[in-house]
Amino acid sequence: MTTRLDRLVGLLASGATPQVRATAARQIGGIQRQHPEELFGLLGRVYEHVGSKSWDTRVAAAQAVEAIAREVAEWDPNGEGAPDEKPGAAALGGDDGGDGDDGDDDAELLTFAQFDVDSVIQHGRLLLGSAGREYDADEALLAGMDRAQRVAAQRQQMRKRLGLGAEFFGDDLVNDDDLHAAAKPEPAAAKAAAKAAAKPEPGPAEAAAKADEPGAQPPAEIDMSKLSARERNRLKRKARLEGAAGDTHRRKQKKAEIGAGRPGAVATAVAVTEQAGGSGAVVVEATRAPAREAALAIGAGRWAFGGLAAVLLVDLFDAAWETRHGAALALRALLKHQGGGGGRRRGLAPAENARRNQRFLEDAGVRLACVFALDRFGDFVGDHVVAPVRETCAQALAAASQWADAALVRRVQAALLQLAARGEARGAWQVRHAGLGALRYVVAVRRDLAGVLAPDAVAAALHALGGADDDVRAVAAATLLPLVDALAAAQPQRLPQLVAAAVQALGDAAADDLAACAAGVLALLAKLLALRAARDALAEAGSAAAVCRALVPRLAPFLRHVLVDVRRAALDTLAAAAAIAVDASAAWAQAARHVFQNVLLETDDAVRRASCALWAGRLVGDAALAAALAARAADMFAASATPVGERMARLPQLLQLPPAGAVDAPMLAQDLGLVPRDRVVRCRVEAAVALGQLAAALPPPARAAAFAPLLLPALQSPGALRQQLAAVVAETLAGAGPPADAQAPAQAEAPAEADGGLHAQLRPALEAALARDAAFDDLRGALARIAADCAHLRAALPPASAAAAPAPVPGDDGAVAAAQQLLAQTAAAAARHDDVAARRQRLAAAVEYHAALRAQTELAVKAAHAGALVALGRLPARLNHLMRALMAALKAEPCALLQARAARAVARLLALCYGAAGRAAAADKLVANLATLACADPAATPVFAERAAQREAILMLELVQREAQADAATAAMAQAAAASAQASQRRRRRDAAAADAAAAVPLVPAPLSEAQARAQAARLVVRGAEAAISAVAALFGDALLAAVPRLWACVEQPLARHYGAGFAASEPVDAHLAAHAGDAQAVVDALRVLQALCAAAPPLQPACAALVAERALPWVLRALACAFSAVRHMAARALAALVGCATAPAMRAFVLQALPELRAAALPHRRQGVAEAVYYVARALPDHELLPYVTFLIVPVLGRMSDSNEQTRLVCTNCFAQLIRLVPLEADIPDPPGFDAALLAQRQHERRFLAQLTDPAKLEPFRIPLPINATLRKYQQEGVDWLAFLNKYELHGVLCDDMGLGKTLQTICIVASDHHAARLASPPAPHMPSLVVCPPTLIGHWEHEIAHYTAGALRPLCYAGAPAERRPLLARIAAGACDVVVMSYDVVRNDIDLLAPVHWNYCVLDEGHVIKNARTKLTLAVKRLQARRRLILSGTPVQNNVIELWSLFDFLMPGFLGSERQFNEQYAKPILASRDAKLMSQQQQGGDNALKLLHKQVLPFLLRRMKEDVLHDLPPKIIQDYYCELSDLQRFLYDEFAKSAVTDNLKRSLGFEQSSEDAKPDDEGSAANGAAKKPATHVFQALQYLRKLCNHPALVLSPKHPLYRRVTRDLEARGADLHSLDIAPKMQALKELLNQCGIGLSESQAAAADEGLEEEVSASHRVLIFCQHKEMIERIEQDLFARNMPQVTFMRVDGTVEARRRQEIVTRFNSDPSIDCLLLTTHVGGLGLNLTGADTVIFVEHDYNPAMDLQAMDRAHRLGQTRVVNVYRLITRGTLEEKIMGLQAFKLHMANTIVNQQNAGLASMNTDQLLDLFDVAPPSSKQQQREKDKGKEEDGGKPKSMAKAVEGLEELWDASQYEEYNLDNFIASLQQ
Repeated sequence: MTTRLDRLVGLLASGATPQVRATAARQIGGIQRQHPEELFGLLGRVYEHVGSKSWDTRVAAAQAVEAIAREVAEWDPNGEGAPDEKPGAAALGGDDGGDGDDGDDDAELLTFAQFDVDSVIQHGRLLLGSAGREYDADEALLAGMDRAQRVAAQRQQMRKRLGLGAEFFGDDLVNDDDLHAAAKPEPAAAKAAAKAAAKPEPGPAEAAAKADEPGAQPPAEIDMSKLSARERNRLKRKARLEGAAGDTHRRKQKKAEIGAGRPGAVATAVAVTEQAGGSGAVVVEATRAPAREAALAIGAGRWAFGGLAAVLLVDLFDAAWETRHGAALALRALLKHQGGGGGRRRGLAPAENARRNQRFLEDAGVRLACVFALDRFGDFVGDHVVAPVRETCAQALAAASQWADAALVRRVQAALLQLAARGEARGAWQVRHAGLGALRYVVAVRRDLAGVLAPDAVAAALHALGGADDDVRAVAAATLLPLVDALAAAQPQRLPQLVAAAVQALGDAAADDLAACAAGVLALLAKLLALRAARDALAEAGSAAAVCRALVPRLAPFLRHVLVDVRRAALDTLAAAAAIAVDASAAWAQAARHVFQNVLLETDDAVRRASCALWAGRLVGDAALAAALAARAADMFAASATPVGERMARLPQLLQLPPAGAVDAPMLAQDLGLVPRDRVVRCRVEAAVALGQLAAALPPPARAAAFAPLLLPALQSPGALRQQLAAVVAETLAGAGPPADAQAPAQAEAPAEADGGLHAQLRPALEAALARDAAFDDLRGALARIAADCAHLRAALPPASAAAAPAPVPGDDGAVAAAQQLLAQTAAAAARHDDVAARRQRLAAAVEYHAALRAQTELAVKAAHAGALVALGRLPARLNHLMRALMAALKAEPCALLQARAARAVARLLALCYGAAGRAAAADKLVANLATLACADPAATPVFAERAAQREAILMLELVQREAQADAATAAMAQAAAASAQASQRRRRRDAAAADAAAAVPLVPAPLSEAQARAQAARLVVRGAEAAISAVAALFGDALLAAVPRLWACVEQPLARHYGAGFAASEPVDAHLAAHAGDAQAVVDALRVLQALCAAAPPLQPACAALVAERALPWVLRALACAFSAVRHMAARALAALVGCATAPAMRAFVLQALPELRAAALPHRRQGVAEAVYYVARALPDHELLPYVTFLIVPVLGRMSDSNEQTRLVCTNCFAQLIRLVPLEADIPDPPGFDAALLAQRQHERRFLAQLTDPAKLEPFRIPLPINATLRKYQQEGVDWLAFLNKYELHGVLCDDMGLGKTLQTICIVASDHHAARLASPPAPHMPSLVVCPPTLIGHWEHEIAHYTAGALRPLCYAGAPAERRPLLARIAAGACDVVVMSYDVVRNDIDLLAPVHWNYCVLDEGHVIKNARTKLTLAVKRLQARRRLILSGTPVQNNVIELWSLFDFLMPGFLGSERQFNEQYAKPILASRDAKLMSQQQQGGDNALKLLHKQVLPFLLRRMKEDVLHDLPPKIIQDYYCELSDLQRFLYDEFAKSAVTDNLKRSLGFEQSSEDAKPDDEGSAANGAAKKPATHVFQALQYLRKLCNHPALVLSPKHPLYRRVTRDLEARGADLHSLDIAPKMQALKELLNQCGIGLSESQAAAADEGLEEEVSASHRVLIFCQHKEMIERIEQDLFARNMPQVTFMRVDGTVEARRRQEIVTRFNSDPSIDCLLLTTHVGGLGLNLTGADTVIFVEHDYNPAMDLQAMDRAHRLGQTRVVNVYRLITRGTLEEKIMGLQAFKLHMANTIVNQQNAGLASMNTDQLLDLFDVAPPSSKQQQREKDKGKEEDGGKPKSMAKAVEGLEELWDASQYEEYNLDNFIASLQQ
């Protein structure tokens, strides 16, 4: 039974995001706060995930430990108001003197006086990254110990591993003399000793117990001289174990009163279950408490976390780095909040407790220092090494040091300094690395001791900074970073020395591109130079300018370093140096040009932004440097204006910089296959912006002198990019002053003379360029390609056609016109000649590409001109050209950056128009156009005229499907474009020597279809309109609605008219909209504009958002109830946008006004509107913002998961699946703001409902109102409570308890209770019978159980028999003459037309997995049944494939798991694909994630209990495989079949060709060839033949068999026949097993058994014998029982027995002990029957599906069984049967994650496995061949695939995971 804690602990490992995992961890801490007595249980549950292989899981587990520790009061037994005894501590631990160990005994604690780095390194075992089994021998000694013993033993082992006092620890603690103890065994006892040796040896505890028993004999003396060395060593180990066990047992006797609370002990509890009928009877059961609750328990009066700390300190030295890392994380979390309580005890003096605490902290510090000395695991991230274990241990040590006194901190620092020094001496850089890394954390945490600690730490770090090892220099720089502030305060005079050392280290790193210390040293320099104290110290020393002059040139190589972190650190350092002094020197000028080069070439967004900020903020801000840069402005502009796609070969020359490195190669080559075109354009535009900022920094005269000669010619040049960038420079220059906004529009009209006349010169030039239509040189490549393709086409034409072809025409337009004329004239020739057609097609593509490129180029250039004109702030007389250019860019610009710039220009244009007299009308028109463009995409804004007929539909479903298709198409287009660009570059490189190489153009991507082109164009238009609306909202801010009234009017007018203050009911509005489609479209468009406005990025200002929500929410909520699906759809999306920008008011209104419609609406379209809104609202909010509202949303959604409308049901089930994953995290979330007391009370009520839904332990007890003739156990009563909960809320579910737990009884209880309540209702409810559908075998069983348990309260009716017998029963059902109708699945299928109209109360499917195949007639018939409540009973709901679960839930709640196709794509395919062992771990992880998601979704509607969890008194079930060898006859027939043509046919049908050496001669008369011409045998027929052959030869040797006569003659010759036992080994084995059970014995054997003379014959048992086929039952009945065991009494149940009689046979067998055996077929007798009269189960045959065999064996192993159940499986060795048993390997992970066993059945075998089934070769030979093949592959005979090579690597982790090792973040966490 899954509890909330189970789910929270599960989320630590399976949470979808780190935020979800962290929230789960906090919730676990909340459980500790609410239930402090559960401390040890919580710690035990969380500890299971501490050593996980997953990084995220380990981090989450540590967060959970921290959350728990934070909720426990700090342990101080001497403090004022010291906490009382912890609740539960006495139950889980001992008293003050108990044996609970918290790891604080002085004898066990280590001190720094013992710590010697050299000894640890010399004697300790290195801790590597592998999870090898280096310590297996030691682990063997720990088996069977409890936690305290294990920790003690591991401590001893750990001390040896560390080399601490290694001279005192040897392996021979017990020598030979210790084993000479007592008397020597007599030779006469040899037989008894041998027999005893064959028995299992008692465990250590048992041995100790026996030794302490009164009268126990001392152990016999062992003669050591006669034993081998191996035997002596074995005895030594045993003696050590027994010695430890003896001590444990003596402690148990001494402290018997606390036995249940000791670690490792099993606690017991008592469960009391009240029985049905109000009789007052109860059942008292003993239950086992979870062992994990005591695993970490500590005695009362001690530190509660001592047990966990002791285990973690041992785990620090585990062989697996993941375990060490997890232990360090958890220890860090623990020491943060509870380190001050370690070692303290109640009853000791404060001084003694303080001493003990410091001893505990010192012990932890020594162990962590040993980890530093021994750990060698590291990961390389970028340019430096990160050691997760050592880094986390360093943080743990720092966390401990916050509780340490000054003396201990000094000892810690001394040890770390020793590590740093001795690591260098021993050449172990990892040791030095670890020492310095830990030192920086300790010094950073103990800032109060900085003055004492800093000098030595700085000296050590400076020494390391000058060393030779890069990684050590890197950590030295990181160590110095937190010391800089302390050094600045205490010893500022040392800062210049530190700066000089860092500059020197930077020079050393410049020689190596991959120097690990570069980023660290640069960060150190940046921090040093940013300190005022450092700048003052440098100034006092007169070296500030010198340092900058020395530093700036050294930074140049790092500005274009191959690593992003280094480039960013270099920029930070340069910025810090610029803050000291910037001048016009050559060094600074070169540095500035480097920064400009960063802007122009950088592909990393963060580095480029930092470069832009440094350029604008520091460099061009210096007048002298700006003047120096202005002299190079023309060269910088020329470099920026290199046409896109053309190699930037002149860049170093233009910028006067050294050649760029490898990092810039793709950008310099303009390889558009590696660098996206949009990124190249962004870099060019931002470089132009940088030049504009440079121009703005110059004095007006200098600005005009430098930039007028640059910009004016560029605006008139034929180069498109030059014009565009010149306009961007002008726009930036004009916008450098105060922005023109709505509040001060006059500023935009300020005269430009103050600018020295540059603005006055630019304005006419821009206006002229905007009005001019001219060809661009940038298109010459495309024109050259057209000319080349024309020439190629003319060359391919026949002579007559070539003569008539038009001649080439000079000029751009002429060349294109000539190409188009040539295309028209060659159409006929193309139809006749393939070569002409191909060349003609290429020419047409070139012409089309030229047209598209020209249009795109003109669009970008004109928009840039218009943007610059707007920025200049003075509107021209006519706005047509301006507005047309900007709107064209909004509608068609494919580059998002350029489109966004056009959008901002539109916003500024609006500000200018609203601020100028007489221009408001133009602005309103522009706003109206924006609103129209926002609605341009019919996929996003429905066309009402096309959707008017759709009323009861949800457009979201269609839209989601279309979006998925569009995403796939976009990805395909992007891939095609990239491939085209790469192909173009390859061709260009290949043709570099050709004269026209420079004229090559990219290939044209695959053309879009007309519909795709329209959809793509519409999306571009909408994107531009949304960008413009966002820009307008950002520019006008809170004044948006007042300043741009037309924008709000586009929303207000249609919505207020139809849904405003006069709104009374939706029906009149709907009627009006139906009659006026234009008005309806206006409503749709208004909602779309509202959505765009609320979804603006950046978001609306809070005041504006609140005003929009206040006005628009009433309209939108009313529109949700519209009868038209298009209006509801847009209202739902608009509401989601409102929720996104004004969450609190929008959610409050939605919860109050809309959600109740989902519960109570009688009209389907009202429910649909709210359901669609819930879907979009859940998507609009991130999880952490949605959590406060989850309860309000999920409960009404849950109620509509069974809605009568299919689309409503589908949307609600989808919403439920999305919301249910957040429910476990919702418990401790604060109340949402603005909700009144009534809503909060509703939330609490619904919280209780959700708690019961997700946690059966919180269900309200249900009292069964009528007597039940059965005693309900606790788990059965809980099952009835769960069923009653489903009944109360009209939900449906699957009761999938393990076989034999009483599913039938629980179901009868709830059905009887429901019928009883209906009878007592006032007024009485109409009579509705319930229906039970079950396999035919169980019809009588159900009828009997209902009559027996309810004693007449329910009237059962068995609906069975022939059709003529069944028809009269329908009248009885209709007349109400019965309460429960029981029928079989086959009857439902046959009579479904008669049963479908009947309305049932309950519809119960027993063994409901029968409907697992969704397409069978039986399943379809069952799903036509109508019932108020549906319930499935199945012990194995998933048997062969996860898709079966969909079919079950499609019966319960259609649509809950989506459509079958959706379920298959989302869950089934990933899960099934993850089975493939050839897949890489990432792909297999995808299946695992899908499995976990499916588990979360179905969990609330499944109840699953296992026998081992609830039936503690159920005797065990022992399964044994009994192997038989093939008889000679069987082997002969098996081999003949394998050689036959049938096998060859099967191989061919499976796609395997016959090998040459096995091929038979082509003999037309051969029997094999003749057989091959016959119809091929189906594979399953062949498998069936082999299965029967393994059972008995007589099953296959019919008279028609070709070998029948030969075999019978041979048998007759030796006096046998086909019914002899010696030809069927299974018969012999069955006979032997029955004899061992005391069945079928002869008189002499029976007498011997009675006298006890034969030990092998046991007391009589009763046996169930299962077969797959009734033919095998007949063989057992006739050949074994009748001929060889006539004294056996037996009964038989198979398909030949009438369904009604089967229950009679079962009842008789259970009640009559004289019946020895019951013969059954698995499919008839293996389901549902109660056969506890037997205690032995024998499987003669086996099912491919292991669930069938499990069901069958649990007929005897179930509730009511009092004896051990032995299960024997007869398997013929080396045959098909043995392989079938191998295929029955259960998928336990799948079983536990979903609901039940998941097997690999026959349908999931691949062809190799199928062919392997026919093979009778010994397994050893096949294994040898596999190993041979494998060796060949490894030796290079066959190279491994890349996937295989990658698969062998360990999973890599993201560098972002190492953000926790940021020092500032760690310090901040300590203060929380």
